[in-house]
Amino acid sequence: MSDVGSEEFDDEQGSLGEYEGDRNEAGERHGQGKAVLPNGDTYQGAYENGKRCGQGTYKFKNGARYIGEWYMNLKHGQGVFYYPDGSKYEGSWVDDQRQGHGVYTYPNGDTYDGEWLHHQRHGQGTYTHHDTGSQYMGTWIMGKMESVGELIHLNHRYQGNFVNNNPSGPGKYVFDIGCEQHGEYLQIEQDKGEAEEDEPVISTTLKWKPKAVTGLSVWTSEKDSVTSVMRDRMEELRQRMKASDKPVDNNPFDEEEDEDTDPSSVIGLQAVIFEAEPVLEIFLKEAQSIRDSIEELSSEVSKFSQQQRNFVATIRRLSIMKKESSMTRDIKLLAESLHKRLDALSKQAKQTEAELGPDAATSRIQKTQHAALFRQFQQVMRQHNDAILSKQDKCKQFIIRQLEVSGREVSEDEVDNMIEQGKWEIFNENIIVDAKITRTQLSEIEQRHKELLSLESNMKDLRDLFLDVFMLVEEQGHQIESIQANVEKTQDYVAVTKEKFKTAARYKRQNPLRRLCCCCCPWFR
Repeated sequence: MSDVGSEEFDDEQGSLGEYEGDRNEAGERHGQGKAVLPNGDTYQGAYENGKRCGQGTYKFKNGARYIGEWYMNLKHGQGVFYYPDGSKYEGSWVDDQRQGHGVYTYPNGDTYDGEWLHHQRHGQGTYTHHDTGSQYMGTWIMGKMESVGELIHLNHRYQGNFVNNNPSGPGKYVFDIGCEQHGEYLQIEQDKGEAEEDEPVISTTLKWKPKAVTGLSVWTSEKDSVTSVMRDRMEELRQRMKASDKPVDNNPFDEEEDEDTDPSSVIGLQAVIFEAEPVLEIFLKEAQSIRDSIEELSSEVSKFSQQQRNFVATIRRLSIMKKESSMTRDIKLLAESLHKRLDALSKQAKQTEAELGPDAATSRIQKTQHAALFRQFQQVMRQHNDAILSKQDKCKQFIIRQLEVSGREVSEDEVDNMIEQGKWEIFNENIIVDAKITRTQLSEIEQRHKELLSLESNMKDLRDLFLDVFMLVEEQGHQIESIQANVEKTQDYVAVTKEKFKTAARYKRQNPLRRLCCCCCPWFR
């Protein structure tokens, strides 16, 4: 596993390199920017007070690349690291270390999906081998398989306790054909001689000691006459296993053996391994197909549950409650199809039991497979029903709360009846009438409000007009007084002038020269 971190590629030693981007008042890198470091690394992203902080991309000169969140120049938060050897880690980081949940893809295609602590697998996780498809699901402690776990192979699985990457203590092998082999792993110490300092070298090997076989019986295509003979053979093999005190060396974790080795192939049970028959093979293929469909249904139900939780958190209107999502219809169709297929599987198992008897291996395998699938189907549908019931409870609470706000109290039985019958209008008829009346009153109030606003605007204009007149009177008051004084003086001058005109006319009539001229020159008159 490649571990490329800030310790090996420290960009803060010596010069800070070239930088283009935002800075704060103190001249420190602050905001978005791009830096080319002296060692050839580059960083483009967010800075805060001179430190990488926020979302950014760091490219190492050796080809490694980190895209994600930073804090104080350390990888911290969610991010993806691409290593030079082709491996990749996507998940949580704490103080420049893989910590929390993450997915690591190794160069050979293997993947680990689980919890991390200080760059090591620690907690619950699943390791998947790319070449064989084998998986380990269980507990990890500081990079090693510890405590309870399950090792899954192509056609069987081992369930038990693990110590230092190896199974230890009681456990069992579960085979897909419908049988289990119980036993325990023993650690056997072997002396490999003496070392150079005359000290003995002791190595520990694992030994699988079988104890009991459950659900395992002879499969034969003959009738009951041959079945009894094979059943005696099975009992003989079991007695031989019980009588054997010597542990059988069958460690699927031994480096010299294949990881997918069937333990039963080494403990002398070759005679009881089930032979393939077209009928059973077809039944098992159908069972596997149903199991895949149930897993698909479980995935859809999980999405549906999350959708319902989001729906309840954002519900605003009653009309939304009546809508049926396409996911719900798909789940119903898939569930009905699975139920029909399980019924057909049950009929086939009953028919086999009627033909071969209840003790036949084929009958027991088919009944076991059907029971397991039906139980898994029930669990998925129970999860779906729980999600629907939770949604209905939240919707009832929402309806009751809305009706209480509108001034109407209803019981939960009335709400249940409304939901079952789909009569949503029984609670909202009065609400709709009141809403119409309220909407009309609101329209009238809005109209009056507009009229009052218009009147207020006119009054403001009139006030402004009076203010203008007042200002003009204040500014031109002395001029008006001057005009009034001039008018009064003009009246006095006119009166004086009239008197003077009268005097002049009188003087003109009394002029002696005029009289002389009138006598001498009548035309002058």
